[in-house]
Amino acid sequence: MKIVVVSDNHGYDKPLDNIIKQNPDAKFFIHCGDSEMPEQLLSNFYAVRGNNDGFYDYPESIILDLDANNKAMIIHGHRHIVYRDLTYLANFAKTKGCNIVFYGHTHIFNDEVCDGIRCINPGSIVRCRDFTSGCYALVTIENNEIRVARVNYNQSLI
Repeated sequence: MKIVVVSDNHGYDKPLDNIIKQNPDAKFFIHCGDSEMPEQLLSNFYAVRGNNDGFYDYPESIILDLDANNKAMIIHGHRHIVYRDLTYLANFAKTKGCNIVFYGHTHIFNDEVCDGIRCINPGSIVRCRDFTSGCYALVTIENNEIRVARVNYNQSLI
C-alpha cells in the first residue's frame, strides 16, 4: 500500500495537483495541515487543521485505519511540542490506539520511532526550515513493514 503525506503548502495548490498526478496508485493522500486552502481544493486528501487554517473547517485530528495492523493519527502538531520532543505527540497517538502518527508544523522532514509510535513528518512542499528542498513523504506498507521515503519536490513547479 502506498500513502502520500504532505504538509505546510501554505496556499500553493499547484504542488498538490502535481503530487496527485505523480502518484496515481496511492491508496491514501494525507495532508497534515497549514494548507491555507478551502476544503473543496483538498477533496482528495484526509486533511487536518493547522495553526494557519483558522478560516477553514478542518478537524483537529483524524484517526485512519490503514490496514488490519496499522492505525494512524493525522494531526498538525502545533499543540504537541513537536519542535522539542515527540514524546507528548506519541503518547497522544497511543491514547487513540494508533501506532503511526503523521504530523506537520515544523517544515522539517522526519521519520522516527518514539516510545513505540512511528512519527512521520513530510516536511513542507514549498519551504523546509532546515534549508533543504521542499518535500513530501511516500510511505509504503507491505507485509506489515513500514518504509518511509523523502521525495524532493521540484521547486520550479510551484
